[in-house]
Amino acid sequence: MTNTIRTAALFFCAGSSDKEYNVYLKEGNGGYTVDFSYGRRGEALKSGTKTANGPVSLEEAEKAYDKLVASKVKKGYTESANDAPFISGELGDRVTDFRPKLLNPISYVELIALFSSGSYLAQIKRDGERRGVIADQGGVIFANRDGLSTSASSTIEAAVSQMGLNDTILDCEDMGDHVYVFDILRVNGVDLLDRPFSQRIDALEVFRTEVIANQVEDTLRIDVPIEVDDMASFAELQREAGAEGIVICEAGSTYVPGRPASGGPALKFKFTETATFEVLRRNGTKRSVEIAILTENGLRSVGNCTIPANHAIPSAGDPVDVEYLYAYPNGGLCQPVYKRPRNDVTVDTESKLKFKS
Repeated sequence: MTNTIRTAALFFCAGSSDKEYNVYLKEGNGGYTVDFSYGRRGEALKSGTKTANGPVSLEEAEKAYDKLVASKVKKGYTESANDAPFISGELGDRVTDFRPKLLNPISYVELIALFSSGSYLAQIKRDGERRGVIADQGGVIFANRDGLSTSASSTIEAAVSQMGLNDTILDCEDMGDHVYVFDILRVNGVDLLDRPFSQRIDALEVFRTEVIANQVEDTLRIDVPIEVDDMASFAELQREAGAEGIVICEAGSTYVPGRPASGGPALKFKFTETATFEVLRRNGTKRSVEIAILTENGLRSVGNCTIPANHAIPSAGDPVDVEYLYAYPNGGLCQPVYKRPRNDVTVDTESKLKFKS
């Protein structure tokens, strides 16, 4: 007989998603187990366990329970079926009002086809960290892409404070000593989430004039979306300038937190490169391998790459194609993605890599 001693009922409501996730810490059979169930609300739930090898000690079970709950909270799950903020647990005091929308990726062909419809506006995708800025007369709070409070540079904090904002939320990309503000979600206590993107752009334009008036435009850089006549030329220009990619958003779309199951009114295209590397070794029993590029002094490791479940794990010495965003000088790859084995070509040299500009 088992006895449930702790439970957590979590919910995720964003866009078309309406999911629940339940976690149970149970006592029985000489120890403790951590089980879970999940699925779309109102439908049959799938189930599983975090203690597949049998009961464990209470300390181990509580650690697994807390870790599982925390991981779901970071992904946007809440304790309320109405999407109220998560108010308990170790992350409870870090939850903010910033709930970012997350974008699905598209290919270059899809980018050109969608933009030709004339209903999209374009922005440059920056290579920084997602940052929510929540400002009012009581101070400034910064949030990460999970909506949890975090820190930012004193330069950015000083610039936001100088603006004297009242109950305002900005969606930004944090570049270290400055941010790019690319959307505005609340102004003077008025929520703009249900306003079309075109109206939020108007608010951004007004905000830009205030930024200039306060002489903080070097720190708070406003990224106003633009209309593009020739997306192919625009994309090539941004690639050459070292941008991470391009974001497109329908002018009439509202701001919906979370990531759609597929597609969506706002999408991202990343400028990636592909090169052929040599596998040095498999990382234990994990589905990842260490890969290397050829230099004048022989092979140089560029870090690890995960092998998808639908691919066979390559052996040491095998050449493989890996897609990546850019390479760090004398370092690894940013966002490596395994593509395929390549037995018909040799390993590329370091000179072919695209390095971070």
